[in-house]
Amino acid sequence: MRILLISDHATVSGGASAVALASAEGLRAKGHQVLVWTPQEPQSATTNLWNRADAKRLGKWLQASMDLDRDTIVHVHSWTQHASSSIFPAIRASGARLLVTLHDYFLGCPNGVFFNHQTGTICRKAPLSLDCMTTHCDKRTYPQKLFRIGRQIIQQRQIRQTVQHVAVVSAYSHARLQPFLSDTMRVHHVPNPVLVDACPPATPEKQQQVVMVGAITKGKGVHLASDAADAVKRRLVFVGDGPECEAIVRARPVANVGFTGWVDRDKVLDTIRHSRALLFPTLWEETEGLSVLEAQACGVPVIVTEQGAARHSIVDGVTGLVIQPTAKALTAALRRLDDDSLVERLGRAAHARYWQAPRTLSHHIAQLERVYQEVLA
Repeated sequence: MRILLISDHATVSGGASAVALASAEGLRAKGHQVLVWTPQEPQSATTNLWNRADAKRLGKWLQASMDLDRDTIVHVHSWTQHASSSIFPAIRASGARLLVTLHDYFLGCPNGVFFNHQTGTICRKAPLSLDCMTTHCDKRTYPQKLFRIGRQIIQQRQIRQTVQHVAVVSAYSHARLQPFLSDTMRVHHVPNPVLVDACPPATPEKQQQVVMVGAITKGKGVHLASDAADAVKRRLVFVGDGPECEAIVRARPVANVGFTGWVDRDKVLDTIRHSRALLFPTLWEETEGLSVLEAQACGVPVIVTEQGAARHSIVDGVTGLVIQPTAKALTAALRRLDDDSLVERLGRAAHARYWQAPRTLSHHIAQLERVYQEVLA
């Protein structure tokens, strides 16, 4: 089987790219011919809307691949930031079979997260309704919102014409996206792999720092985390990068905060294992939250806000703590974790529960192979 994985990013810069690259490695190990395709054109507003040059290159590769093997699968992990919806006509013209994994909410929402960045609240407006289009919810400017609306209209047309198979990463994201799935789409449940090898539980009760993993953006609740950690005098380490780094430093110049940037998988897991807790104070509805599962696999407690899919992987008071999305609630939860015996109990329970049904890469690859066969059928 020849498989083309499409990703906006050639290196890890979030969950979608991490899953795409990991699955490429796992599929190759099973003997499949795998290529990871990423856009080459410089990123701009033009390529974000319609990346004609890269789509042309993609089309040529697909035609050559189909000449060699009619059982060619195209698996799209991300496209909205760089590849653009221009990939879909190229895929359609080639005759290759297509699967799209919905790692985010761009299928329904112009900004991809059902979130008003201006008010910091979850958005319940009907996407592309008059109410939606006249509301400034973008993290940048209202003209940027209008750009996203135009992109969304183009995308919806292309997806209706091209996509018959989609993969969802959680029951929560499936339910949130259901209104935007057409009757002709077949939905496959393919949870993302958790790339943690089996190991004894960490000793979070002996650690002092707390950690956040992922893009450093407002919607991830990074300022809640910074404020709460400062209030309880805990060192906070951000593993990742993003536009709010400077704002965090400016707001609390004497706070004990560290930034690692994007680092490799081993460094991420080592930082988690040497932390007292992982913070996941997201303000929007995440489709899953891989770092929450990674922490549990390591035996480290998680503090997670009550909205989104991540909350459903935590048993409140047993494997972690579920809170409201406020600095006050996060501060109170961190104070609870001053208790070493509680931290130890939560960490051990999280580790035991996760390893009862681990989300290994091998299991993920087996699921993908089954889905690919259904897509080819």
